[in-house]
Amino acid sequence: MPFLRLLLPEQEKLNYYNDQFASDNVNLVLDTTDFSRPTPRIYETAFYTNYVANQIDFSFLNASYQTFKGGTVPGYYNPGFNMMFKLGTNDLFEDYKLIGGVRLSADFDSNEYLLSFENLKRRLNKTLIFHRQVYKGNEVDQNDRSWLIKSYSQNLMFKLRWPFNQVSAFEGTFHGRQDNKVYLATDLNSLTSQPNVINYWAGVNLAYIFDNTRYLGQNLYHGTRIKTFIEAHQQINGEKWDLYTVGLDARHYVKIHRTLIWANRFATGASFGRSRLIYYLGSVDNWTNFSSKVQQFDQSIPIDYSRNYVYQTLATNMRGFTQNIRNGDRFAVLNCSPGAGQARFDPSAHEVQSERVCLEQGLL
Repeated sequence: MPFLRLLLPEQEKLNYYNDQFASDNVNLVLDTTDFSRPTPRIYETAFYTNYVANQIDFSFLNASYQTFKGGTVPGYYNPGFNMMFKLGTNDLFEDYKLIGGVRLSADFDSNEYLLSFENLKRRLNKTLIFHRQVYKGNEVDQNDRSWLIKSYSQNLMFKLRWPFNQVSAFEGTFHGRQDNKVYLATDLNSLTSQPNVINYWAGVNLAYIFDNTRYLGQNLYHGTRIKTFIEAHQQINGEKWDLYTVGLDARHYVKIHRTLIWANRFATGASFGRSRLIYYLGSVDNWTNFSSKVQQFDQSIPIDYSRNYVYQTLATNMRGFTQNIRNGDRFAVLNCSPGAGQARFDPSAHEVQSERVCLEQGLL
């Protein structure tokens, strides 16, 4: 009976419209098919492979400060020839990203590992990163004694990013780091007199990022990039040193022609506190020196050990100079250089242009 009560008004409407459209030979029929709503399915997070990278190059997997080694050769560890494997996965809605990577050095003794998880479900982006770096090299102390060391660095970072719009964002990073410096036994003195040194650090980084660049091709951009940041590091054990850094990196790309740009970059940085960060100027990122006539690290430039350096890093690029052409706890560099992409030829565009010329000359 309830069903018939619902059906009768619909039948009356149907009869009314059939009378209206009788002259048009239209006959409407009442649909009495039962409709069943499909069972809702809850989305379950499922990951798929976004990209896989396998390459042989001379780059780091993730850039970070290195423990200070003094003016040895090389003073700054460069990865050299290495094999890199990187895997990235996303979920269906791209709310979560998982990235893992490993860099294996040619001697399998200075390797690097990276694992990160990114949560992009809300406007506040959250990223958890674990980075482990191992490298072997020489260290020179204040008495000019050289030691063979192997450095292990574990870094755990929790990053929060709040985007203001499509081109700017504020970023905060909380991090903890363990540095384990192992003195390798090369003689009786290094075996007995140099215990391992383990330091624990904690800190926070704050940064503002602006980037409205457009990709024009390989190493070709148009627009402006700016990043300004401040960092605070505190040693938890030992001497309880503190370290503070500020910096600015501004880049502006001007398009001159199709695949020709003019790039301007200004970078500056400074460190202060009871311990310092040393900046090495010279060379370019991931530089590998194949010439035996050119020093990779200039030892003729002295280092002021009274600054109590605990970390070291490379400053912005200075092409034409070797590493450590200048050093210190603050720097400022301005670079201006042209950039050119690969020459490309589009046959279809050439045919259209040739046809237009022929039409203008009345040949077609």
